[in-house]
Amino acid sequence: MADFEETIDETVQGLTISDDADLGQSPVGIAIPDLTIVDDTKLGQSPIPITVPDLTIVSSQAIAIEQAVIGAAQREIGVGDVDFTDEANDAVADDVPLLPDPKSDGDGFLVGANVKFNWILFNMSMAGVGSCTITWQYWDGSAWQSLNVIYDSTSDFKVTGLSRVHIVKPSDWIKRSVISKTLYWLFGEASSGTMTTQPVATQLWVGNYAPSLGGQMLSLALT
Repeated sequence: MADFEETIDETVQGLTISDDADLGQSPVGIAIPDLTIVDDTKLGQSPIPITVPDLTIVSSQAIAIEQAVIGAAQREIGVGDVDFTDEANDAVADDVPLLPDPKSDGDGFLVGANVKFNWILFNMSMAGVGSCTITWQYWDGSAWQSLNVIYDSTSDFKVTGLSRVHIVKPSDWIKRSVISKTLYWLFGEASSGTMTTQPVATQLWVGNYAPSLGGQMLSLALT
């Protein structure tokens, strides 16, 4: 991988990077279409973008460091937060309802970890049906604030299979206590609109981009 920038070119199709040593877990494929890799250390030159169509990252420590979800909770207005941490970490099918039934404005799903993270990966087993949207937020110490979401393939929880949300980690992201777990939480809040079929997941993961690839410092951009 040390010669990555010298061996890859713009004609590469279907590239797969695999590292199944990730935390002793089985590889989890994360398909990221049209990933642009910018090597900003190349002989002091200006960054050179290299677009790699259909890049698939498979639990790669070189690109993404994956970890288990430390906290997962369904929020229902007027009821409170229901702990689904165990269910989010096991592989039992259809055991993580992401929204209450029926859904009300302000309901949603929370995902937390003990470190700040760049992305959430959902293994969706049942797609939601309806018109409501999901807005991702973080806690700044006093209120939930809007996030800079750079990629979202969850379609407001209306898809099945692997889907993900990628964010820019806020500098003022603060831990807070939810379901008696003091973590960095992200909140996917359901807006106005209906959800006649509630979305359900089988398993969730969170993770961070690794700082380097083969010793080369890279910046990653989704296009």
